[in-house]
Amino acid sequence: MSVRLGAMLEKHMRLVKFTLSSLACSGVDLALFALLYALLEPIAPGYAAGLATLAARVVSGALNFIINRAAVFRSEGSAGKQLAGYTALSVLRVLVSAVLIQLLEPFAKGIMVPLKAAIDTALFFASYALQKAIVFREAGR
Repeated sequence: MSVRLGAMLEKHMRLVKFTLSSLACSGVDLALFALLYALLEPIAPGYAAGLATLAARVVSGALNFIINRAAVFRSEGSAGKQLAGYTALSVLRVLVSAVLIQLLEPFAKGIMVPLKAAIDTALFFASYALQKAIVFREAGR
C-alpha cells in the first residue's frame, strides 16, 4: 500500500511540477510576445503576430526543455533523442499557435495577448500528454 501511495504522489507531483514549469515558461513567452508584437506591429503589420509568436516560443521552449528534463521528469535518457522529440513537438506547437493567431488576427485587434494565452492553454494539455508518453517516457514503458 505504501509503495502504491508513493507512486501516486510522485505522479501528481510530476503534474504539479510540469504545470509550474509551463506557467513560468508561458509567462516568459507572453512577456516576450507582448514586447515583440508591440515592436513589430508598426514595421511589419500583418506579420507581427506570427513573428512575435515564433521568436517568443523559441526562447520559452528552450527554457521549458531544460526545466522539464532536469526537474519535472528527472530524465536520464538520451538528451539528444529527447531534444529531437521535444523539438519536433515544439515545432508542431509553434506552427499551430502561429497559424491560429495569424488567421484570427484580423478579428482580434486589441485582444491579441489574451487570444494567444487561450490558444496556448489548449496546446498545454496536448503537450503534457505527448511529453509524458513519448519525449520523456520512462524506460520499459
